[in-house]
Amino acid sequence: MINTIQKILNLSEKRIKWVIKNEEPWYKWPKTHINEIKWEIEEMEKEFKINNSVYLEDELWDIFWDYMCILDWLEQKWYINKEKVFKRCYKKFSKRLENIKKWILWDETKIKQKKELLKEHKEKYWS
Repeated sequence: MINTIQKILNLSEKRIKWVIKNEEPWYKWPKTHINEIKWEIEEMEKEFKINNSVYLEDELWDIFWDYMCILDWLEQKWYINKEKVFKRCYKKFSKRLENIKKWILWDETKIKQKKELLKEHKEKYWS
């Protein structure tokens, strides 16, 4: 699975590089992929049916694709580091799941994490 995900990440990165390089007129950042994700979520909801995995899987990957394209655009325009986004995701949810095992509520962990983010943001941009 990891190899397939990496191949998809490479494709989305290639696509966004091409779109940026060629200044495609149809591509209206940030609206293009944000609107696509909204639309694909609606499509996915329609596919929640028994014996319908083929269409549901297709819609789920459409959402993933657009999300990856957003990350690629943001990275190529120097807003974010994509690797850090994935690391943050892992850190965030691994901590929440770890705390659940200790009977600490998900929301309590979330509140603590938001405070940590604010501290990190202040240190990075206000210091």
